[in-house]
Amino acid sequence: MPNVTKQTFKYQPKLDNYLTFIRYEYIIRTRIQKSKYIEERINLSKFKHPAIVIGMSLGGLGVTRSLAKMGVEVFCIDTDVTTAEMKTKQGKIVKFETLEHEKFVDDLILFCQSLIAKPVIFSTNRNSARLLSEHRDKFKHIAFINMPSQKHLAELENKYFIEEYAKQANLCTPITAYVENPYSQESLSNFTYPCIIKPDDYSLEFSYDFHKAKIANSFEEMQTYIDAIFIKIPNIKLVVQEYIAGGDESLFFCLQYRNANNNLISSFVGRKILSWPRSTGRTCSCAPYNGSHHAKITQLTNDFFNSIPDFKGFCSIEFKYDEKRETFYLIEPSVGRTDFQQEIATLNNENIPFKAYLDQVNIQHDMFKPDSLPAQIWYDSSVEKWAKEEAYDTLLDSSFARKSAYFRWRDPMPSVEMIKRKIFNKLAKLRTNTTTN
Repeated sequence: MPNVTKQTFKYQPKLDNYLTFIRYEYIIRTRIQKSKYIEERINLSKFKHPAIVIGMSLGGLGVTRSLAKMGVEVFCIDTDVTTAEMKTKQGKIVKFETLEHEKFVDDLILFCQSLIAKPVIFSTNRNSARLLSEHRDKFKHIAFINMPSQKHLAELENKYFIEEYAKQANLCTPITAYVENPYSQESLSNFTYPCIIKPDDYSLEFSYDFHKAKIANSFEEMQTYIDAIFIKIPNIKLVVQEYIAGGDESLFFCLQYRNANNNLISSFVGRKILSWPRSTGRTCSCAPYNGSHHAKITQLTNDFFNSIPDFKGFCSIEFKYDEKRETFYLIEPSVGRTDFQQEIATLNNENIPFKAYLDQVNIQHDMFKPDSLPAQIWYDSSVEKWAKEEAYDTLLDSSFARKSAYFRWRDPMPSVEMIKRKIFNKLAKLRTNTTTN
């Protein structure tokens, strides 16, 4: 059974009205199987049903804050409680041994059964999302889970099937070739360069060694990269795609949530400012987008997911705009989990996680007045400095306010932890240099 470090299970009075704000204090001592006694002192909640956020990367932290600000009680689940994200005070920290394999499913079932009310489950982790989809029947009576089928989850993470789905929805994709072994490269001698090389399906090992993708400017450079990849990961299958011209500012995304009938509940369009590594890595900073292409991006995203029978849950698509061709190209969809930069929508008055929560507990979201905050940029302070040090051609000049993914006045501890680590690393480097000299 997981180790709950800040929260035990609540003995909560029945709520005649979910929307009534109830404050109550108590101390409960309980035992979770053979774990230590845990003390619970204060609980604030507007809603009967808690939320469970699985995977506390920056994406998980954003989802936690998005729900907590509206009064939802949140349990934050991950395997490492020492990370900066797990220092948040917006949720109750829960340590699991693993977020993979069937042990994760068994532990989550026990955890859900221990709660007074059915929780709403949010996954930010690719592997846990697949497991939840595969074992969803086990959670039918103990939790709310709204995500795509196991088939859709698997296929929409695979570049070959993504291309087929895009054709079905009349969306453009880059010219693509598939490399299953190091000897099948010769057929790419006439391919258009530069090109981008990535795995056909998600590979954690590839991400560790080569980030998300590699860009090759010639056939020879592509051969060098592919040979190095197959030496490291012999059984991998690769995709080689035409590289669409343009910097990070040419990348747009649409974040959405769809109910059990595939009806659109919430949607948000954003634009990348920086990625790390350049053009191939994760989002360092992004902004809301309300320009001339907003309606087009939303429509393309709707066309894609509307064309998939019985689709539901969280989803998003990243597009790249080719100015010469005046065309948006589908780069990558994400399904069944929230996005890494999910909080950009909440910061700009579209709280997608909260609307998803309300949909699953059957509360009308139009009962809640949306925020009316000025436009804000979301940025990851842990890597943005490195991204800016690279030779970027252009950076979007914006008058928008900037919001660090780590720091909030109401929740400063993740940022404090990041600062502590930076100071510790600098001191360690100084000691090493002093010792060397």
